[in-house]
Amino acid sequence: MKKKNTDIDLVIENWIVCQKSFWAYEYLSDLSQTDPIKSLQIIIEILETDDSDEIQMVLAAGPLEDLLNNFGEQIIALIEKECSQNPKLRNLLGGVWKSEIADNVWKKIIENRSNEW
Repeated sequence: MKKKNTDIDLVIENWIVCQKSFWAYEYLSDLSQTDPIKSLQIIIEILETDDSDEIQMVLAAGPLEDLLNNFGEQIIALIEKECSQNPKLRNLLGGVWKSEIADNVWKKIIENRSNEW
């Protein structure tokens, strides 16, 4: 009988879980290109559910940055309003890179984020 390797078993188990739930990642990625309000709502709710460093890094550099690249000028006022009462979102903005975000939107991001990380 083959001896179990816990590290390998853990990778296998989680890789399978990831593949089964990858649709959620793709769904949010698509929303960040088509539905800015719903995308922001989901980002905020994910952040409220799990604000671990790992989740924040993926949210900031992925869906939030994509959302700001695609709809920054349309969504920034809503983000500013939410930041006024949501310190977790202010912190999350610190992980967004300028990328293709419009200069005027980027200025507002800098003003609203708690710090850059």
